[in-house]
Amino acid sequence: MSASVKIMTTAIPDVETQIYAYPYFEFVKNKKIISIVENDAIISRDLLVDLMSPMLRSIKFDPDFYRSRYPDLAKAEAEGIIADLHEHYLRFGFFENRLPCLIEVDGSFYAREYPDVAVAILENRVSSAQSHFEISGFIEGRVPRKGWTFAALVSA
Repeated sequence: MSASVKIMTTAIPDVETQIYAYPYFEFVKNKKIISIVENDAIISRDLLVDLMSPMLRSIKFDPDFYRSRYPDLAKAEAEGIIADLHEHYLRFGFFENRLPCLIEVDGSFYAREYPDVAVAILENRVSSAQSHFEISGFIEGRVPRKGWTFAALVSA
């Protein structure tokens, strides 16, 4: 291995082996590493996606749910703008806080945990706890049921 090769280590399994032989200067030249100051690096979105790809691929994904939940993507898919909804999720959807699959909400828990949502349901400003979670609760970081974490969507 030449001196110009810098092995990039990450906490993500198998990522190092995917990029180990890529010379450090190539990352800089290709604007994948934008700058480094002490122990902090500013990297491109493309490099971030590449580094996160193995983890993102392990997230449960349901193309039928994704298509029905996001009509803009269904339309883009029908028009041939998006060829693969799973690839869209990996490259964009995850970073846009889109749901990859149905996450069932425990309505009783959700209403107890989030009284503002309970009031919104009573006032007919939102139809259900499920609807609230899918529209804004997920993006706001609310949990759909007791003990749930995003890790529940990751395959073993």
